[in-house]
Amino acid sequence: MTDSKQALRRQYRQVRDALATGTRQQFDQAILKKLQDLPEILSAQCLFSYVSVGSETDTRHLLDWLHGRGTQLAVPAIRKHNEMYAVTFSGWSNMIRDKAGIPSPDPALEINCPIDVCITPGLAFTESGIRLGQGQGNYDRWFATHQVDVKIALAYECQLTRALPQEENDISVKMIVTEQRIIRVSSPPIYAPSNWPPVNR
Repeated sequence: MTDSKQALRRQYRQVRDALATGTRQQFDQAILKKLQDLPEILSAQCLFSYVSVGSETDTRHLLDWLHGRGTQLAVPAIRKHNEMYAVTFSGWSNMIRDKAGIPSPDPALEINCPIDVCITPGLAFTESGIRLGQGQGNYDRWFATHQVDVKIALAYECQLTRALPQEENDISVKMIVTEQRIIRVSSPPIYAPSNWPPVNR
């Protein structure tokens, strides 16, 4: 299954990278507008979000908008041994690039409030909420020990697929927001390794 996941990561990274810059910007604007109207976002007291890099669905404008609204914000910081922490976001001037080149605040500033919403990254998703991440397992490990009311994935429609391999420790999302629609997952998928590879995909 690991080889299948690696091949899928390469495939969907290439698909996402192939989007023209102007197209991606239009999609990002459409996704941001949907997020700005979401009750879960509007009511969130504390929100944790990835910081977008490269061809990832943009979160920087979302963070700026939420910061202006006074929402308490957290973004990821990676410490030794690839441990991920949710640390306070107080503006871009306080960010430095970590070893992966991702802007990150001082990891000592771990946030101390319950997190209502997590904006979750990924390379591919199914409409049932299964998520294919980058492969480091940072979010799966973090979710296993932290309670979050709503996990929202941001993705382009080209990142959605009918089926993905799922392992026992993989954490699913409850909502997916794309440039075209909002997908609310009614119930989490049941872990079933025999479902991969899919039949008649």
